[in-house]
Amino acid sequence: MSDKSGNGNNGTIHGNPTFVEGIKGQAIKFDGIDDWVELTDFSVPESFTISMLVNPYTTDDEQAFIGKHSSSGENIFLLGYWGGGCQERIRIDYYTSGTKTTGYQHLVLVTDKINDTQSELKLYKDGNLMWSNIIDSVVGDTTGKSWVLAQEWDGSTLGDFFNGEIDELFIYNTVLSESDIININGENNVQTEFNGNSKSNSKTIVYNYDKGGNITSKTEYNYSKGIFLPTKRTYDYTYGDANWKDKLTNFDGKAITYDAIGNPLTYDGWTFDWEQGRQLKSMNVRTWGQTLGENW
Repeated sequence: MSDKSGNGNNGTIHGNPTFVEGIKGQAIKFDGIDDWVELTDFSVPESFTISMLVNPYTTDDEQAFIGKHSSSGENIFLLGYWGGGCQERIRIDYYTSGTKTTGYQHLVLVTDKINDTQSELKLYKDGNLMWSNIIDSVVGDTTGKSWVLAQEWDGSTLGDFFNGEIDELFIYNTVLSESDIININGENNVQTEFNGNSKSNSKTIVYNYDKGGNITSKTEYNYSKGIFLPTKRTYDYTYGDANWKDKLTNFDGKAITYDAIGNPLTYDGWTFDWEQGRQLKSMNVRTWGQTLGENW
């Protein structure tokens, strides 16, 4: 099982899981008996997000989707079906709620450290908030055993095997906003830009929109179709004209000015001249003491 992000967090398959058609390409199918995947011992910050497509075949308790354990097999982080609902566990504390269901579902779990002893947990299902809660525990140092899929350690013993499929696992080293999660769930807002044949220079982009359909932000991640801990950049869009709701007045922290009929006049050091109404006549930028530009 390979990590397509380029971070080298590849998985070692144990038991006899099979690859089947998933929601987005191939998914990995676990038998709930002895199938599981061992990833690597990568670190995450104490505030992070996990996004995954899961397809439980049953709603039985004691099914682990993903977990991280100490070297002695103690819990650091767990997500799965326990206690009659969807449970997240951080070390010795946990929270359980929500309705367990079978079939494919997009789960996003946000873990946000709020102080030295507490974390806020939010679990989203198919873009909707399922539950949120504050627990008296933080992730802390995650060094120990490798991350695992479809089972969890109890000391040195394997257990709580998952019966179903897992597809499209992402691990983000940041707290995703609700709008980020909604847009990741809605695949139409996710785009991939390739730079030639090099995936290392390519990117995955998530767009957020307001109720009027205006783009409010664009977030760039390292290109990936699997587990990744991306660096990212967010470009913000501001529409500051109360009478002209779709007039972009600021992009990426830089103001845009307009004339009376809506032609842009200045942006990021550029000036724009217009003629005959909306026909662009020239554009000029001041750089290093010189004015550069084009005339039409």
